[in-house]
Amino acid sequence: MNDIDNVIKDLKIFGFNIFKTSKLDGGINSTAFKIETDAEKYVLKIYNTNKTNNINRFNNEEKFLKFLNQCNFTNVPRIIKTNPRKSWILISWIEGEKIINVDRYFCKELLDFLVRLQNFRQSPFSKGLPMASDTYLNLNGYFFSLKDRLFKILNRQKELEIVNKELSIKLKNLIDKIKSEISNLLEFSMVNKIDLNYVLPQKNRIISQSDVGFHNMIYGNNEVNFIDFEYSGWDDPGKLVGDLLLQPDHKIPIKYIDVLEIFMNTYIYKIDYPNERLLLILKLTRLKWALIILNPIINQQGLSNQDLSNLLENKIKKSINYLEKSLSNLNDINKNFITKSFNKFKT
Repeated sequence: MNDIDNVIKDLKIFGFNIFKTSKLDGGINSTAFKIETDAEKYVLKIYNTNKTNNINRFNNEEKFLKFLNQCNFTNVPRIIKTNPRKSWILISWIEGEKIINVDRYFCKELLDFLVRLQNFRQSPFSKGLPMASDTYLNLNGYFFSLKDRLFKILNRQKELEIVNKELSIKLKNLIDKIKSEISNLLEFSMVNKIDLNYVLPQKNRIISQSDVGFHNMIYGNNEVNFIDFEYSGWDDPGKLVGDLLLQPDHKIPIKYIDVLEIFMNTYIYKIDYPNERLLLILKLTRLKWALIILNPIINQQGLSNQDLSNLLENKIKKSINYLEKSLSNLNDINKNFITKSFNKFKT
């Protein structure tokens, strides 16, 4: 990670008269700061180049913000300055508040933004966009991704067993349950003759923020703005629907699910996207989020045994509760929205 003081020195060389710097809440891939000069406010994001993955978050966000700026989106940050070598980006500050109370208006604004993105799928500006995070062009990719997540958790199993044997057993039971559900989905795909190797063609892909939800929206001056595009790019429309409806903390409430109708009719039901394939992706997305909840167990290092036990207990409980609630949600989504909408479209 680049040192903030070194980046500030760089910015001063570029002519920014900085008098105040304050750290903002950030994710595991980057650290964000509010930068104030005598004339303007900015957000500085410094990306973690030491993180051991094959995804360049700086590259993703820079490309997607350039695309949005070139396509004249006014409700997103503007790029002010970037440094690819040192992996930082300076963007415009957006005044407002994070959305706490979700209502129909904010749900509609979110879907309107996602639909508007699709107007630029044929634009020359879209050609260099990367694939969105956790997106695979065939369904086998989603299965392999789940197995990879399971493998990383199991790699810490022995260490966790030493820390807290009882919680380690609970984790094993949870993992066994997820493994069983994965096996059931493979059987579901065979029964419904779903080709797991079928590659989603370019014409059926969409442009997506990917890390989509109300946590990446800011409301101010009677306008909804969108931030954080580290995971953005070309996406599978079914996977995006799964994230919109099944994300544990920032999903669209079921009571507002009808705001999805225009998106579904345009980007799923009017292309070669069988209902069974959509349902399979939703089921895979549910398991993905159950495992993502457990990520801190993999990533946290240097914790005391007590702190690690507390973390383990909290994440196992949250993942178990999520699996139970999301299964009920998934059944409601399939019965009361997807199946009805799909049958309506066919007639």
